[in-house]
Amino acid sequence: MLNNATPPWELLCAPRDASTPLDEAGEVTLGQLRATAQAVCDDLRSLGEERLVLLEIADPLLFAAALYGTLLAGKVPVLKGTEFDFRLSDGAHGPGLTLSVSLRREEAGPLPALDPAQRIMLHTSGSTGMPKGIGKTLEAFWRESEMAGQYLSRWLHGDEAVASTVPPTHLFGLTFAIFFPLLHGLPLRRRRVLFPEDLATLGGGRHLLVSSPTFLTHLGSPHEGSGVAVCLSAGGRLGRGAVRRAQAQGIGELIDILGSTETGIMAHREAYREDQWTWFDGVTFDGGRLRSALIEDPQGFLLQDGVRPTGWSTFELLGRLDRVVKVGEIRVDLGEVERVILRQPGVTDAACISVEHGDRTMVGAVVVLEEGVPEGRQQRLMAKLRLNAALKEILEPAALPRLYRFVMAIPASESGKRDLVSLRSLFP
Repeated sequence: MLNNATPPWELLCAPRDASTPLDEAGEVTLGQLRATAQAVCDDLRSLGEERLVLLEIADPLLFAAALYGTLLAGKVPVLKGTEFDFRLSDGAHGPGLTLSVSLRREEAGPLPALDPAQRIMLHTSGSTGMPKGIGKTLEAFWRESEMAGQYLSRWLHGDEAVASTVPPTHLFGLTFAIFFPLLHGLPLRRRRVLFPEDLATLGGGRHLLVSSPTFLTHLGSPHEGSGVAVCLSAGGRLGRGAVRRAQAQGIGELIDILGSTETGIMAHREAYREDQWTWFDGVTFDGGRLRSALIEDPQGFLLQDGVRPTGWSTFELLGRLDRVVKVGEIRVDLGEVERVILRQPGVTDAACISVEHGDRTMVGAVVVLEEGVPEGRQQRLMAKLRLNAALKEILEPAALPRLYRFVMAIPASESGKRDLVSLRSLFP
């Protein structure tokens, strides 16, 4: 049975045995994490008044030690990401310090408790073109772990080790590969899963895999994922091809998580069985605004995605509301074009963008076919004609893609977000 989540501000002050192992191999103990965090705290206090500390450490337990040491020192941890100037309410900006951390071999006893209101500085993905810093409290991370634990407890037994394809410097990695296992008492695998063949090295026992959608689209040989009891994916829509590959790999349950930096986790779906999403308990959506215990603003958060309710707690995600473009004099919803393409037989994934061609705007479609990339110009033309023959029965003529590119996978960033620059480069 999955343990209740320990509040993160109490993690290193709780009277637990210092010899408690924290990693799958039993190489790092709770006492060593405390000692390393205290050493980081002492170092930071000796370095002056700079308040912001950039964290770019790959090892999950060293990252956790650096995170807690920074908070103990009264400073603000900043997750490495898109470069821009963070500013705090008191005018401090940066980041000004970057940590280098080594594991201490001695063990320490309980450390002072942290303040639940202390914040970790995150950044938006910049999908709007204006990335900004967002501070998330320790209390919000705890509530998020509690919400996720209540949902995942139907599959997790409490003896799983947590492996991740996502670095801890990404919010999804911080939430599910750092806080979730540490707060629920699950051991971590220190070595990151970088390639599909690494799944075969997980060894015996049950594992929770924290993955990006991009990683799952590159799964290869069957049964390599048989040690994965549950896989969590977030950061972008999980295509049907990735779902089939995960199932062929022997991954037990595949859970798609919907969330954002501003809102935390919002909804989930069991990807093997469900197309629709279900709100997490405690999340409500009304009048375009999302409300939950993870959102501080009592007015809620204005969601930038279209949502079509299908039941009292279920919905279909329609895509971003700002993806409407003018083609001629006609307004075209690129998200709707994508959804129609995805309903066609033999299509596993698709992305649509607007393409400027001279003084004309047209729809460009990047498509992943179950059969792979058509070979030769004639085969690509036939694939385009087949798709548009079906689409013209549903879409207005202006919405029909005039340009197609067939690829093995939709270009995406490491965290699974669609790479708009790479998509546009396909239509020179």
